[in-house]
Amino acid sequence: MPGFRRRAIPVVNGLVKLATGQAITDATCGYRAFRVDIFERAQFDWRAEWLWTYAWEPYVYGKVLSSRGDRRVRWSEVPITMRYPKKGKRYTKIKPGMDWMKMIYPFFWARLERGGFD
Repeated sequence: MPGFRRRAIPVVNGLVKLATGQAITDATCGYRAFRVDIFERAQFDWRAEWLWTYAWEPYVYGKVLSSRGDRRVRWSEVPITMRYPKKGKRYTKIKPGMDWMKMIYPFFWARLERGGFD
């Protein structure tokens, strides 16, 4: 795992826990699966234009995590293995700093904004 990710993941996970109240293993992974019916039941605009970049997945995931206590919305983590290319090869187009911030604030917005799942 690249050094930056190794150092940043615990920080990002802490921010996600602060935003949603839920502890997760790796908020930066980006590998998510959602049941289609949560979009049919969504009481928030998951098609908003501001979500068209890196914000969509953390926003929806933030809504799911923030709906704790709602028996109709369940979530779980399943371990996966990520393999990174050898040093020097580019493995992502995401830039540390600004792009990571674009992926963190949707977790907070998802918690603060009204609307969940019916």
